Amino acid sequence: MASVPRKVSVNSEQNFARDDENDTLLFERWEAYVIEEYPNPERVGCPSHEVLESFVDKPAAVSLADLKDTHITRCRECTLELRELRRLREERLKEAASPRSLEFWMGWRGTAAAVGCIALVFVLTIWQNHRRIARSAPLSAAVVALTIDLSGDGVTRSPGAESEAPLFSLPRRIVDLDLRLPYFSPNGEYVITIARDKNGAILRSVQADAIADGPHTKARLRLDLRNISPGRYYLGATKAGESTTSFYPFTLN
Repeated sequence: MASVPRKVSVNSEQNFARDDENDTLLFERWEAYVIEEYPNPERVGCPSHEVLESFVDKPAAVSLADLKDTHITRCRECTLELRELRRLREERLKEAASPRSLEFWMGWRGTAAAVGCIALVFVLTIWQNHRRIARSAPLSAAVVALTIDLSGDGVTRSPGAESEAPLFSLPRRIVDLDLRLPYFSPNGEYVITIARDKNGAILRSVQADAIADGPHTKARLRLDLRNISPGRYYLGATKAGESTTSFYPFTLN
């Protein structure tokens, strides 16, 4: 699971108009954290390009609802787009600035960094409160029975590159899973895993016996997904004694 970022403190006596190195470092570290921990290639729940552009140019004109609550604090794609929009804005301002106006711009930039830093700390505080509330809420012990049918995998897909679109979704609950493996999968013991990416750390690992019935192969297993954060993951299936793993992208919500 992704670690919770340390609480960031702001020195109220710092002269932001003269030196914003600390704030720049704060933003760079936060951006690097979001880019690494929160990939969102399908742009699920992202604000529009126009909203992000307005947020960079006139942040006071953009509401929290426009930004989809705190979505941008946990979305790699939004973070990268905001970074590029800020770069383009600075280029425009530098091109239009005279030496005198450039001096004014640098002073304004320091002030804006202070405001942005305070806003970021505010957003982080809200986000941490949401996580604390979610963690303190009692975990449901109810078991949900679901069927995931992967029998057509490799049959209905095109012969081109493997699709990375989520094939199914799972709830953050205890799940009794009836897993239908691809057609003509051999019977026997399988290791079913849950991971953030194909080469990442395994978050859950369960052994299951698969039974073949003609072209169909079924495995029954139980997964406890309650303590895994919502997001995009991969379900892996490895036949015991083999090194090849089949991966199936899904969303956890």
